[in-house]
Amino acid sequence: MPTALEDIVAKLERADEHIAQLKREIKTLWRETPNSTLVNYNSQSAEAFRDFHRNRAIPAKFMVIAGEIIYQLRSSIDHLTCALILRDGGTLSDKSQFPIYRFRPTKKDEIRRYEGQVKGITRSDVLTYIERSQPYHRLNDRDRHWLAILKVLSNTDKHRSLVLHVALVKPKIRVFMASDDGDITMTGESLDNGTDPPTAVSRGEKLVRIVNMERKLATDVAFAQFGECVTDYPVIKGLKELRDSARSVVADLARFLL
Repeated sequence: MPTALEDIVAKLERADEHIAQLKREIKTLWRETPNSTLVNYNSQSAEAFRDFHRNRAIPAKFMVIAGEIIYQLRSSIDHLTCALILRDGGTLSDKSQFPIYRFRPTKKDEIRRYEGQVKGITRSDVLTYIERSQPYHRLNDRDRHWLAILKVLSNTDKHRSLVLHVALVKPKIRVFMASDDGDITMTGESLDNGTDPPTAVSRGEKLVRIVNMERKLATDVAFAQFGECVTDYPVIKGLKELRDSARSVVADLARFLL
């Protein structure tokens, strides 16, 4: 029979599988879209590009896969909490879960709710770790804490579909530079602020000139709302960040299950 830790790790691995699946689906979507990027654009072509993608529909299965990933991540830390309760000889209840609080519990019912979620864990190191992980420690930045984002996405997915849409990636400019004799070559990429980069730079006694310059505007599948205050956040990037954070919590607390 698998141990509690093996079950938790399996959930994180399942989330990984779903992330890989979603990446493949997105790659297929863009492969079937002839204009998912726009190269060397001007203001008119950029606006037409935005208009084309602004109301594009995202396949429903993308939202389902994203929801499954969110479920496994939230479930992994809840299972971890329950395993820690049992490890300390406690009894599980329907309240047992990893607490996530945007604001520090101060009222009696809030404190009682928090304590009920971790009731049965007796080791101070574990309780301290969980408390220090709370979003309220971020103060005004609490809504950008990964746990706060995970909770919002998890609650959303329970009751309605997550909203994914096509968002435009910030425009970038890519240059290839070389010295006249070809001894020095350079490439660079930066955000495109509408101004051209310098046509040449000095490297020692040699002048390195721009040989080719490319402006690129691209699209990505993004969460319309990533938590309470973040919008247009690339879905794969966001899910990987949540996964890495959940994995870190499991790794930190795994020793208390041994």
